Amino acid sequence: MKEITKDTLWRLLDEVGYDARKDAHGNFYVMKYADADFAHDLVVTYSIDGDWLRVTGEPRDFAVAEGDEYTVLDVLNAQNMKRAAPMGYWFNNRPHFRYSVRLCEEVSEEYVKRDVIRYGAYSVCMCFANLGAMLEKKGVETVSPY
Repeated sequence: MKEITKDTLWRLLDEVGYDARKDAHGNFYVMKYADADFAHDLVVTYSIDGDWLRVTGEPRDFAVAEGDEYTVLDVLNAQNMKRAAPMGYWFNNRPHFRYSVRLCEEVSEEYVKRDVIRYGAYSVCMCFANLGAMLEKKGVETVSPY
């Protein structure tokens, strides 16, 4: 496949066993629930933007004290400088991580399932686990569902 449609993405999400739902913007999302690695539920969204397939992670119920958002930004920037992907950023008073793959060359559906859908979700979840650990080291408290 050289491009991906929403119908194909929906089918591939189902084939990897993800219980995906459609959001108000027509994107698909799956929930990754809080655990010992990151104490916040994550919404992992799959979206198509031209020939880009994007996997974006956003925490629910995440807040920091006023002024601590700069510490979060500092940690996000430090993480961005150490790796190529996913990219971390601050939007709507929450950190986000986005893994993007441009599908401009012919690739197999297996590649999309393994290296974009599965790896994208895994990598953004690991970025949040690292973020949580780094914030804890810096003494930044976040709102938690626990």
